[in-house]
Amino acid sequence: MTMMIFNGDVTARTTQKSPYLIFALVSIAIGLTIFFILKLKTDTHTLINYIISINITTFLLYGYDKFIASTNALRVPELNLHALSLLGGSPAGLVAQKFFRHKTVKSSFQTLYWLIVSLQIGGLWWIKN
Repeated sequence: MTMMIFNGDVTARTTQKSPYLIFALVSIAIGLTIFFILKLKTDTHTLINYIISINITTFLLYGYDKFIASTNALRVPELNLHALSLLGGSPAGLVAQKFFRHKTVKSSFQTLYWLIVSLQIGGLWWIKN
């Protein structure tokens, strides 16, 4: 996207990177790194390694977002946090929300987060039965 705004730090005709893509790539890099370390160092099932990896990645990104929330640094988009929860990181999302006291008050975020958790619980119940 080309910016044509003349204020503050934005320069005319500069290209601004998408935070969605940046944090998607960061998430993939962190998750794959953890996954392959677990795969090499442990004898656990691939699904368990995936669940551990996605949850650690989710926790780290919540923590990073909380840490930089009061700065001008690039924030983790809520869509990325929700995507991580949807992909299996919802337990770590809940722990991170409580641990960092982050995203606990914003009702739109909480509504979508709990909808994701409800869908996951419903999906697990459906698979079990």
